[in-house]
Amino acid sequence: AGWLLFQSRSKTALATIVLGAGLLVTAWRMRAWLAANARRAFWGAVVLIGVATAAVVGHGLYHKTLFHETLTFRWQYWTGAMGLVARHPVVGVGMDNFGAHYLSTRLPEAPEEVADPHNLLVKYAAELGLVGLLLGLAWLGRLAWELTRPVGPTAAPEQLPSAKARVGAMPRASAIKVVSVIAGLAIAINVLANLDLATGTLDGGDLLLDGLRRAMMLAVILIGATAAAVRSLKAPDVDERPAPLVLYAILAGLAVFVLHNLLDFSMSEPGPLWLFALLAGAALGVRQPSVAGQRRRTAVAAIALGVGVTSWLVSALFVWVPVAQAEDAARRAAVELAARDDKGNAPFGAVERAAKLLADARDAVRYNADYPFRAALALRLRPGFNPEVVNQLGLAIKTDPARYEYYRERARYLIETGQASAQADRVRAEFARALALNPNFVAMRLEYADFLASIGDKPGAISQYEAALGYDAQLKANEPKRLGAGEVEAVKRKIAGLRG
Repeated sequence: AGWLLFQSRSKTALATIVLGAGLLVTAWRMRAWLAANARRAFWGAVVLIGVATAAVVGHGLYHKTLFHETLTFRWQYWTGAMGLVARHPVVGVGMDNFGAHYLSTRLPEAPEEVADPHNLLVKYAAELGLVGLLLGLAWLGRLAWELTRPVGPTAAPEQLPSAKARVGAMPRASAIKVVSVIAGLAIAINVLANLDLATGTLDGGDLLLDGLRRAMMLAVILIGATAAAVRSLKAPDVDERPAPLVLYAILAGLAVFVLHNLLDFSMSEPGPLWLFALLAGAALGVRQPSVAGQRRRTAVAAIALGVGVTSWLVSALFVWVPVAQAEDAARRAAVELAARDDKGNAPFGAVERAAKLLADARDAVRYNADYPFRAALALRLRPGFNPEVVNQLGLAIKTDPARYEYYRERARYLIETGQASAQADRVRAEFARALALNPNFVAMRLEYADFLASIGDKPGAISQYEAALGYDAQLKANEPKRLGAGEVEAVKRKIAGLRG
């Protein structure tokens, strides 16, 4: 893990090691005080977090930057995201829609087109609105409260069976059996989830090699879990000795993970998210009975479990199955488009089959605008003007009108196929909409200006050229996306030529 952190060059990840170690040492040395003052420690930490947050925000507002260049990039993401919160304060722009909408409120000096604001709470506020932000804070707060409550025994010490009696009552080697069953079921579920029944492969690769890889994973899980769950190989019984240091280490890890997600976006990735859920669930489980579970609510729990299971089954039937079918069609379309003739062109039949497969994918998942967009790109491989390309791009826009790429692509296609003169107003409208969604995109403004100059709209072309230079000047001098000196001079010559 240390080597991976070194290779990633992530200062945030390296800092979390130091912070995690500090939290672990502090919690261990102060464990007696924390157990006696758990409520006071919790609310003191809440106040400390609030003060630290206010200090960071105040520094950013006053200096228009944070303490390091990397953090300044984060500040630009967050400041731009606040424009989205102002536009959609209640319910936000929708989960995972930040990237498409952020460009319309991006700061001119911010060059990156990011899909995530690199802050868990900012993501909640922008994508789920203030409602989602409050729910997210409530979730994190309740989770932290549950994990840090001191939970005592439910019975008097003299009424509790000894560890020796509890262990002795269990069949020998039961721990190894339980661990083996759990690990085997986990690998079996993993295989079923990744098995492509159409091709008979795992993860799209060789079935034998992927099967061997999962067999190795099973061996690693068995070794690690057995080492933790069993007292020794000579006495393979469940090890029920208390391990508070392990619990404290998990709590410190969860804490720095949440802190890390105030600067990065690993909580948005399936792997880290599932690992967080696994560790948090394990820590909650060993602290039973929890604060919430001290009063029995069997009926409520049964109803909640029933609703949850039903929801998963409905999702599997109406969400997972259609998505799987659509992705399979999209993969086959990619295979068709990968075929090339002697001149490097996609055969006509392959283009048609790929477009049909992508259309089928869109029919299965009508809320995914990427399928008609990819169908349009496939049909563009055919020479000459094809109205179906415009129709597919229109379908993509209808499905997701927040993506500037779709408008830009339609304008480009009309220009490249010689339709711009006859449909000049339409091309104008496409560029205008694309620039409204991404106003700081210098290259697209130059494209628009070149088009306006080609149809004789000199004032419009000059306006776009000057706007492009204005946005470009707001980028940092060492920003790779900034126009070079020669490019700036070329634009100025175009402006001078239009003015005569």
